[in-house]
Amino acid sequence: MTIHSDMFDDSKESKMRGVLQPYTAKNLTIPVNLELMNKVAQIWDDCVGTEYLRRDNVLLESVGGWLSQESWSDRTGFHLKFRMHPLYSHGDVTQASARAVLDAFIGLFPKGTVVFTENTQILDTGDINWQEKETLGLNKTITVVVETDQRSIGD
Repeated sequence: MTIHSDMFDDSKESKMRGVLQPYTAKNLTIPVNLELMNKVAQIWDDCVGTEYLRRDNVLLESVGGWLSQESWSDRTGFHLKFRMHPLYSHGDVTQASARAVLDAFIGLFPKGTVVFTENTQILDTGDINWQEKETLGLNKTITVVVETDQRSIGD
């Protein structure tokens, strides 16, 4: 897998090219989309846990496709958006679970390239005083986009 050189450097302002295409119930009637959703559910089992009290420490916001239409090619892939539960985002365990979710999602695409990340720096704050989490932005949504295919649309 190719990882973008500044994948975890959110100090620079970078705009994502393309659009996120979140899966809807209709999309899940397509077997390949349902297969990806099942893999994401397995990531939550493995990285966050199945216990009722821990399951929602990392909250899934969106999963689906990604499309960037350029002059002579279309770039496609997948995205994941998630956030840490506001009550538990200050803890080491929750941040470690969220980091594991991010790594596992990227790992689903061994030949993919991470082309965009957002707010990944909040996964490395460590166990802090719960009152500091707002100022550190621990309640923001974390986004990752992995490019998996590029097709020429030229002649």
